[in-house]
Amino acid sequence: MLNDLSAIFGDYTYIFPMQYYRKSTFTSDPDIKTEFIHSHLKYGRTVSEELSLDLKTFKSLNMLEPPVLDCAFDFKVISVNTLPQAKTELIEQCESIPRIFKLSSLLLAYLCKIYCLDTNTLYYKDNTVVENAFNIVDVVRQKCGGIKYYALPYIITKEHSNLITLQFGNVQRIMNAYQTFPRIDHKIILISHD
Repeated sequence: MLNDLSAIFGDYTYIFPMQYYRKSTFTSDPDIKTEFIHSHLKYGRTVSEELSLDLKTFKSLNMLEPPVLDCAFDFKVISVNTLPQAKTELIEQCESIPRIFKLSSLLLAYLCKIYCLDTNTLYYKDNTVVENAFNIVDVVRQKCGGIKYYALPYIITKEHSNLITLQFGNVQRIMNAYQTFPRIDHKIILISHD
């Protein structure tokens, strides 16, 4: 991990430092229309999914975004409310904060979760979800308050330097971090994407 070179391929390190909340609305009424195809075993079909960092302002999730949460985080129910039209509102708190993922690992977990990866052949099925998986995962990352970082190699070698320069040579703050970060205590070197 100390000499991770995946940044040269654009493999971000996502850090989720903030507490966030998930509000899901379900219905047992078969006549209510919904874009969601997943259901809750107890409360019925999903009508809406939203995220909040403060339990006041919620951002909507489309039907392709909740699986990102389901493959990466654990949630604890903090309230269950009965609503009109046979609806139930479930509010959950993310339990596993802070959390760190490599983009490549989160993408793989997401594609497995939504059955776009054949686990026997490791072949990604051709469809629009696979083509847009990065955007889906990254939008959810933003809604959860996640931050993008690059992991830079701890040991400076000629080969590492050549690769880092090829990828980040025009980004002075990343080059400065790579060249000047104190190499003590074998700490992972992370530099913000922004």
